Amino acid sequence: MNGASTRAGARLRRFKCCFAARRIRCPQLRLLTVMSLPADCVRSLPASTIERGHTVIAEGDAKRVASIAERGGPITLTAGNELAVHTSSETVSIAAVSDHYPDYEATLARCGAGRLLVETADLAARLDRSRELVVLKLTASSAAADGADFPGKYEGDDLTIGFNPSFLADALEAGIGGEAILQLGSPVDPVAIRSADDGTLTCLVMPIRLEEKATA
Repeated sequence: MNGASTRAGARLRRFKCCFAARRIRCPQLRLLTVMSLPADCVRSLPASTIERGHTVIAEGDAKRVASIAERGGPITLTAGNELAVHTSSETVSIAAVSDHYPDYEATLARCGAGRLLVETADLAARLDRSRELVVLKLTASSAAADGADFPGKYEGDDLTIGFNPSFLADALEAGIGGEAILQLGSPVDPVAIRSADDGTLTCLVMPIRLEEKATA
């Protein structure tokens, strides 16, 4: 996290097989929740690591920061060897953690060369959060979600890929913008989701293995 101020409340959503930078009702403050990733996309960071204002904290501590933000009033976050949360009445210090943490370069390198350009709101509206799976079928001439065509321009090899609808919707709604680009590879590789206009925010979503889902 970078040092920032916010007057807004916060909420956290637990992810099982994806991770994404999510806004906390404020453009300056974002939390990162990380769950399962392939072992070759993980590296260890010591607690003393300083990476230009970034601090790795535990999931429980992230929820603690969210609860402080929910009280209202301005807060300032200072990142370094620890995360300091400053409010008008107190300063809370949260220790950095030494744990397995996603190696972004290794993860991004696994995203393929296929590109799907979509209208963010249109695709998000087609995702039923009450279901466990949505299947996208993509060709150069068509794009479909669970058999229903949707407007999208796809460049790459024909691809059938499955996602948890809630996780995919969360990534699309994390401030991507009006149009999104999904960078896709094989049905089991991570998918990078970026704004078509502003590539500064990248979300990563892990697909669901369709053969495993079919036999579950």
